Amino acid sequence: MANYETHLIDPPDTKRSVILAPPKLTPHRGTGSDTFSCGQCGCILVTNARREEFSAFVLKCPQCDAFSHV
Repeated sequence: MANYETHLIDPPDTKRSVILAPPKLTPHRGTGSDTFSCGQCGCILVTNARREEFSAFVLKCPQCDAFSHV
């Protein structure tokens, strides 16, 4: 199991991007063993995941509202 920080990005074009915004205290879950946290505040965004499961999505942090990708 590895822990990774996501890469911060500018707010995306909502017409061209799929944005995942997990509710507070409930990170998205995948089918792997890695954890991805917000690159700005450290909030856990995705758990039990493989990088390729979430690489096509933009993640929005529920704590600081930062946008990032894995």
